[in-house]
Parts: sequence; C-alpha cells; structure tokens
Amino acid sequence: MISRDFWVVAEAAKAGMYVSVATSGTLVSEHVAARLKEVGVRYVEVSIDSPHPELHDSFRGVRGAWEAAIRGVRNLKKVGLSVGIATTVTKLNYRNIPEMIRLAREMGADKFIAFNLVPLGRGRDLVELDLSPRERVELLDYLYSEWSRGGLQVFSTSPFYAVVSLKHVNEQHRISSIHFAELAIPEEYAHADYALAEFLGGCRAGKIYCSIEHNGDVQPCVFLPIRVGNVLRNGFLKIRHESPILNLLRDRDSCAYGGCPYKYICGGCRARAYVYFGDLMGPDPSCPYNEKHWEELVRGAGHESIAHLAAK
Repeated sequence: MISRDFWVVAEAAKAGMYVSVATSGTLVSEHVAARLKEVGVRYVEVSIDSPHPELHDSFRGVRGAWEAAIRGVRNLKKVGLSVGIATTVTKLNYRNIPEMIRLAREMGADKFIAFNLVPLGRGRDLVELDLSPRERVELLDYLYSEWSRGGLQVFSTSPFYAVVSLKHVNEQHRISSIHFAELAIPEEYAHADYALAEFLGGCRAGKIYCSIEHNGDVQPCVFLPIRVGNVLRNGFLKIRHESPILNLLRDRDSCAYGGCPYKYICGGCRARAYVYFGDLMGPDPSCPYNEKHWEELVRGAGHESIAHLAAK
C-alpha cells in the first residue's frame, strides 16, 4: 500500500478480475478499508502471528504492529469485506494456535490460514523454528476439527491437509482438500472425495497456481524463486504449457515420493523440498512419511539447534 502503483493494480477489479490483497494490516485505516471496498477488492488477508502482542511485534520487528493489525481487521470488517487471518506457524507460536483461532472468530474473520514456514531469504536463519512432522500432523488434525465446527473456514498451506481431510471425510461427507477454498460433498457423491482431492489438493505450485512478479517474471509459487518465463515476452499460456519446470511439477510420478499412496492428493511442498535439499522434486521434510529425511536434516551440519528443539 506504500507503493503509488498499489491503487492502480487494485482497480483491476473494475475490469472483471478477482482482486484480493495480502497485507500486514498496519496501514489499513478506516479510509483505506473503505477505498478497498469501493474499488472492488473482494478479499483481504491480514498476517497476525500470535494472539499475544509482544510475540507478534517481536516476529515482525515493529513495536505496535499487533495493535495496528487488529485495528486493520476491524476496519475491514466494518466496511463488509471478506477477511482472512494468516499465521505462519513455528515452534514459537505452535501452542498458541487455539487462541489464535479464537481471536479470529471473535473478530468476525471469514477465514484462518496456517502457513508453513518456508525458510527463504532472511528466513534461512529461522530453520530451527520449523515444526517436526509429528507436530505438523497434530496441528492439521486440530485445524480440521476447528473447520468442522463451522462459522470459520480453516485452511493450511500444508499439502498434507488433503490427506488429513480425507481421513475425516467419511464421517462428515465434507472435505477441505485445498488450501484456500471449502468444498462440500453431498452424501450421494461421497465417492468423489478422492477424485476432487486429487484434482485440487496438495501442492498447487505450477498446477493451478503461479506467481507473477512486478517485472512480469513467472515463478511456480511465491516461495519458489525459480524463473520459468516472463509474461511480457512470452505470454502466460505459452509459459504454462511449455515450461519444462511447470510440466515437471504437474507430474507427481517424477518426485522423490514416487511410491507414496498419497502422492496425487498431496505431493509435498515443492518449495520446502527445494529450500531444504536444493531439489525441486525432493522430499518435503514436514511429511510424516518422510520422517527419516527430517531426522537426517536435524542431525545435519549446521542444524544442531533444530535437533535440540525437535527432541522436545
């Protein structure tokens, strides 16, 4: 919102595009919220990493950031916008997620999204804060239980969420198989749950999602710093159909988890595989079926602190 080009982009909604905004929330005054609504923005996602101000401010590096973010959420809801609360889950706030979801409900948020930690850029110094596979499954089970309560859509960027959803779907005839959308499956079509999860679930990088940078460069995902083309020179459809990397990402049989029974509905996070192992098609260490890779990682050189935390 600091950029003078922000409102030019936001007004793309007038051309019929679905426009959403992800923000820290600190600059969302009553005036800004009203203008977002006026130009046609449909959804705003605000990052809040803890129900406790001091932890959020410490993580963000700005004193008062938590109060400003909360104020931003309230301003957005006041004008009737759909709002999501996004939390990057680490060992620092893992046990606070129930409080975080309660806060989201109290503020009238429409969605809560638990983001994986992907240690890119300055985040490389934070790898010791990542969750172990067992902690992640425990988290995903809890998120699903909160989602099933209703009143708040609860999602995760972890591809394994599709597997957790399938585990519960037979009882409720519902599924939350993708990161940011809720699907309801009528009882008479309950057999379609796996097919839907396979089509829509798991890692979306290069499959049903790409990132376009400010200069037109296309990446498979905002967390995958791999350039696969430029829309200003090549056009998006040409890139999508002809990029070897995007085609590889859509081929779940090419990954390190080739024998996994859930490879078509999950597939692991390709960004995490790339960041941790330098292999785009390598294992995602957060997967419970890849626990040996997590153990190797925490025992690896330079990750002694991870091993210490993982043992807790």
